[in-house]
Amino acid sequence: MHRKHLTSVSDVIAALGGHANASKWAGYENRNGAANWLHRGIPTGYHLRLTLELSRRGYRKSTRLNSSHVSESRMPSS
Repeated sequence: MHRKHLTSVSDVIAALGGHANASKWAGYENRNGAANWLHRGIPTGYHLRLTLELSRRGYRKSTRLNSSHVSESRMPSS
């Protein structure tokens, strides 16, 4: 079985069914709680649960998403 590889936080949220469903899955009271993941990264405590849930749904989560920080653009300095 070929699994879709998720490489961004947006991919993860979409795989969970959007912001409201991702927030519900994570246990947030606010429907848009998971939207903060776009700016702050996925909280460290969710990585294993997300990996298992996404695998159950037929996805693979990139290990690059295991960082608790948002990667910044890497422009070469002059």
